[in-house]
Amino acid sequence: MRPEKMGKILFVVPSFSNGGAERVVSVLASTLAEKNVDTYCIVYYKAKSEYPHSEKIKVQYLAGTGEDSYKALGMKEKVKKLRQMIFQIKPKYIIPFLPQVGFHVFLATFGHKYKVVQTVRNNPRTDPETRCERFIRNLMVAFSWRSFVQNQEQLSYFPSFIQRKLTIIPNPISDVFFECNHVYKENILEITAMGRLSEQKNFSLLINVAKIVHRDYPDVHFSIYGDGPLREELQKKITNDNLNGIVTLQGRTNNAQKVLNAADVFIMTSNYEGMPNALLEAMAVGLPCISTDCPTGPAEIIDNGINGMLVPVNNEAALTKAIEKYIEMGETIAEIGKVARKTVQDNYSTDVIAYRFVREALQIKE
Repeated sequence: MRPEKMGKILFVVPSFSNGGAERVVSVLASTLAEKNVDTYCIVYYKAKSEYPHSEKIKVQYLAGTGEDSYKALGMKEKVKKLRQMIFQIKPKYIIPFLPQVGFHVFLATFGHKYKVVQTVRNNPRTDPETRCERFIRNLMVAFSWRSFVQNQEQLSYFPSFIQRKLTIIPNPISDVFFECNHVYKENILEITAMGRLSEQKNFSLLINVAKIVHRDYPDVHFSIYGDGPLREELQKKITNDNLNGIVTLQGRTNNAQKVLNAADVFIMTSNYEGMPNALLEAMAVGLPCISTDCPTGPAEIIDNGINGMLVPVNNEAALTKAIEKYIEMGETIAEIGKVARKTVQDNYSTDVIAYRFVREALQIKE
């Protein structure tokens, strides 16, 4: 990777906290910056707690501290301010993350010769939800210099004339997860899940399954890390099902590697995904994982029975059976965890993805 050939690279993201896209930007931008690539990042607002990122990234905030400072700005003002910041930085490449940010960059740069690289994060068939929003998304991709998706299933959604602009680049996984020295225990006692408390993640399924598993394995505890609109509803369900002390909503964490390293098994119950960061991070730590075979991502990561387990979406019986199988395996599940770790290390490490990003998404050949 030769930094002098690349020019200025600008990432645009809502914040350096809260979500998977934000974490990906912090990892990818940091990797490029540490390789002395001239890396900028426009962040919409400064969060109280942010993902760690390289001090070499030239970070500029569009608004002030806290999401409210950004929400106070009208659409016209946001786009105008974003355009001014872009004109001042004069980047060679602009990479916005998340649909709303991509739309803002589309408006701010329309008619100007910037190389905008749009990103498609979730299942393009269902997110965004409305036809109008999907039309706008497809329009942004069509007018972009390049765009990238995270897997083959996402790519296949788009018409052939748009596919020519698309490249498959999965999420990079931070090196801190590979640094964990995971200890496999004889007794499986801590099962962990992680993600936004929303309909997409379907944590109500995990709560239902926890109730069933608890009957035969009363010492097993379930932790769900994250926050979101369904927190109150999920807590009420836990209480009504007499699962307090058995299932715990742990809230957000900014130390995912520590949380995952302390777990014995990781569960993902999503109805749909883009490329699931939390699953990849758990596998990078070396955790044996169980995931729903949802669109899109898990089936491309997990070789069922080899480096993890796949179960049908929203299927209590199948998920219960998979968890109980892992519990009965005890320490012998270590082999699954070790293969999972190697899978992520070989295909999703920061160096691997940064190299692919430069060559395939930015089309810079060394």
